Amino acid sequence: MSYPDYDSLVEAISLYKSAADDNLSDLRRPFYLDLAVIVIIPIALAIVAFIWSNIAGLLTTLGIGGINAGDRLRRGQITLKTYWSDRSKLKKSVRRLEFELLLCTPTTKARLQRVENLLRDYFDALP
Repeated sequence: MSYPDYDSLVEAISLYKSAADDNLSDLRRPFYLDLAVIVIIPIALAIVAFIWSNIAGLLTTLGIGGINAGDRLRRGQITLKTYWSDRSKLKKSVRRLEFELLLCTPTTKARLQRVENLLRDYFDALP
């Protein structure tokens, strides 16, 4: 690879970075929606039921609502872990490509080919 190939690799990495940012924003929307539907709305409804209930309803709300809220919080935790894991993988891949490219000189063909192969693998792994 010569200098033009190095420049095209720099451009390809910047395109991958923008694609990773797009994927991050695409992941963010369903995460917020899942968080609201799974955790926030049911817990808010349980609190409203708790406030407006009588003594018998209070005990029922605490029992059933507490179990439901615990289940909802566990689901929310799984959703959060999945989002942060995917986010971390994307950001780490971008940093690795930039780091590998910085370690190369424009004339080292083997290293540039390795960066290109990494870039292709990361692009193939994008959801």
